Amino acid sequence: MNVKSKAGKVRLALAATAAGGLVAGLLAAPPASADPVSLTLKYNCTFPLIGEQVVTAAIKSDIPKSVPVNTPIPKIIIDVTSTQNEDTWSGLNLVGATTLEGTATANSTVIAPQGNVAVKVPVILDKTTLPVSDTPVPFDLHGSGQAPAIRFSKAGHAKITVGDLKLNITPRDSDGNEVEIPDPTADIHNVACTLVPGQNTSLAEFDITAAGSAPTKPGTPTGTTTKDSATLTWGASTDADGDLAGYDVYGADGKVVASTNATTTSATISGLSADTDYTYTVKAKDAAGRTSDASDAVTVHTQKGAPQASAPTKPGTPTGTTTENSATLTWGASTDADGDLAGYDVYSGATKVASTGADATTATISGLSADTDYTYTVKARDAAGHESDASDAVTVHTEQAQPVDHPPTKPGAPSGTTTENTATVSWGASSDEDGDLAGYDVYGADGKVVASTDAATTTATIAGLTADTDYTFTVKAKDAKGNASAASDAVTLHTEKGQEPEGTAPTAPGKPAGTATQDSVALSWAASTDADGDLAGYDVYRGDQVVASTGATETTATITGLDADTDYTFTVQAKDAKGHVSEASPAGTVRTQPKPVEQHAPTAPGNLAAGTATKNSVPLTWTAATDQDGDLAGYEVYGADGKVVATAGADATGVSVTGLAADTDYAFTVKAKDAKGNLSAAAGPVAAHTAKDEGGTVSYGYTLKGSTFVKTPNGTAPLNGSINANLKLSTGEFTADLALDPTKGDFKLLGFLPAQAQIQLVPQGKTTGRLDPTTKILTSHSQVIAKLPSFTLFGIPLGGGDQCQTAKPSDITLTSTGVFAPTKGGDVKGAYDLSAIQNCGALTPLLSAFTAGKGNTITATLTPKK
Repeated sequence: MNVKSKAGKVRLALAATAAGGLVAGLLAAPPASADPVSLTLKYNCTFPLIGEQVVTAAIKSDIPKSVPVNTPIPKIIIDVTSTQNEDTWSGLNLVGATTLEGTATANSTVIAPQGNVAVKVPVILDKTTLPVSDTPVPFDLHGSGQAPAIRFSKAGHAKITVGDLKLNITPRDSDGNEVEIPDPTADIHNVACTLVPGQNTSLAEFDITAAGSAPTKPGTPTGTTTKDSATLTWGASTDADGDLAGYDVYGADGKVVASTNATTTSATISGLSADTDYTYTVKAKDAAGRTSDASDAVTVHTQKGAPQASAPTKPGTPTGTTTENSATLTWGASTDADGDLAGYDVYSGATKVASTGADATTATISGLSADTDYTYTVKARDAAGHESDASDAVTVHTEQAQPVDHPPTKPGAPSGTTTENTATVSWGASSDEDGDLAGYDVYGADGKVVASTDAATTTATIAGLTADTDYTFTVKAKDAKGNASAASDAVTLHTEKGQEPEGTAPTAPGKPAGTATQDSVALSWAASTDADGDLAGYDVYRGDQVVASTGATETTATITGLDADTDYTFTVQAKDAKGHVSEASPAGTVRTQPKPVEQHAPTAPGNLAAGTATKNSVPLTWTAATDQDGDLAGYEVYGADGKVVATAGADATGVSVTGLAADTDYAFTVKAKDAKGNLSAAAGPVAAHTAKDEGGTVSYGYTLKGSTFVKTPNGTAPLNGSINANLKLSTGEFTADLALDPTKGDFKLLGFLPAQAQIQLVPQGKTTGRLDPTTKILTSHSQVIAKLPSFTLFGIPLGGGDQCQTAKPSDITLTSTGVFAPTKGGDVKGAYDLSAIQNCGALTPLLSAFTAGKGNTITATLTPKK
């Protein structure tokens, strides 16, 4: 990246991290009744060059516990101090930044009865001078700001939550010039920061009270407990306005755990853990939404639960069968002396891959690789959480992957002829590139096979058809492995008319009606009459398909195998002994009953694994969960503290957890969830360690101008060129691309013979070095081959050429002559040796004697590119 001396432009990575601590959220000026509040949040901020970084903000202020209706909260005030680490100081110091200033905009929301109020809080960062020090040091930043007052028109409960923010940072050098990023796609004045998932973003909660007075504080509660419940009793409150409405009991986390009416001063909280302390307070509330002060706190201890006596016995050694990508295991059942065996867990190493209930001693693990060994053990568990010893291990080997197979081609369009009750269909032959064509299947309009042939036969006759009726057929080819082709085009054939029987047809039956269950319909209809007295029975149709038949005296039929919560339409036709068929009855529609809603949780995801971590993210993968209700909704990833850190959709089998700290241990579990909110058992935990934060880099470009003195021939050559360096901010180390222009030198051979040489200095690989963050002394190391295209003495050519060059590269070490400022450049100098030259013609030995040797020097000035 280029440096602009006037605008002070330079690539700057770590200056952006000065934004740490500017996240202030929503803070209120302290009125008389305000209480202190605090909240610490982590943000993912995407900075230029160094990418996503985690910024931590500690928020402190005073928020009133209650605010009267139509009385504004005082102006929102922000006051934040953030401590930056030694690495930040080193990075800023290296790139020449001496001061920082800027702004931030914090997005917050006030959730209130009148509606949510979005509040943007502008923050101004005080101009901060970086400490002067010989060694890297931490330093503090301070920011402050305010937003307008807010007025509430409705009484009730309100909450302030903190959201995302944007940063605008301006670092400056010692001349007061802005150190900024010229890349238009990387704007340090518009850095977006988003909240790391799974955090509590609630800064404060308060009540908005109507006119009048709140109830008095309830009397100190007392309590009794069982192993899983606590019953509290407290002294009644009074209310001067006579509108006492009830009481709310609060847990230690400030959430309501029970509520009563105005006349009830006791409450039972259930679902507690045995042998555990719980702390509660009570507040009274009136009809206008005002709440009293909290009662004094009471701490109660639940009774101890009865422990279970023993774990289940070790399961029997499992056996297994496999496919290409799955293994099915079966094991001997465990016993449990306490009679509370709950199920089994299958493990691959330390990872749980499947779970079953107490009655199931088989499990299938899917998502495996073909032709691979897998080893498993099984443990039993009981309802009290005891776990058996692991079974003996079993190793199974998945089957080899089958080669790709190709189905036959689509048969040619069929044609056909008919009789009164048959149809003969013919079609064009298919081909199969695998050479295993096995035959053809002919399908009716209902998708059922009505005829089959071998591979050589492309004609089939379908018998048992009804006269004077349309029939539609398609054909599919099949191979020896069971692959089927696409269906041919359809052909519709009409059977010939048959001989009309003597006599008359029955009259049409009455419209069918019925009652339904989830999967069946019971129909009934009015009987037909037949003038010939030979009524034979009835056929019930759904569309053109007969779904039930009865005798002449039966006018009811039950149709089963239906779908729940679905409309079905039926007609009925009567038939006589001579084959006459009546007109169809009017159509009747019946709807099956819906299925009851099931409440089954999904199975646990399998094979939870962590991929290669970056400094602030960990990729996780798992095998899919299943849900017998068919409403799997997605997955939740939990950190070691039990909070959700990432989510994924129902089709996902992996997610990247972001916003993590570098060089840190983490543990994660995953649960599946369904559309009704049921959660599976957890998969995992799986451990991961994030990569170390190696810091960002800054790119600089310089022009090089100077000269080199070559001692043996006693002459000087000018040097011109350029160098483009990538500086690592955390250490000062850099790599660079050095380019030197061809040059020409004047020398004195033997001290008096005028000679001239064309010189090309060709770098071999990267130039490396370090800019000391403390002393600001620059040191670089380069290897260079010297090429000599021509050598002249008194203007007479002596040798040279494309291959005329030093036999070995020269090691050139350059050191700045004083402090080197990356934004301003500086002077460098150094010494080097020249080896013997080669491939320069007949006079190579002579020329080498006059060039090779020690004591050669370089002096140069590096100037930032414009």
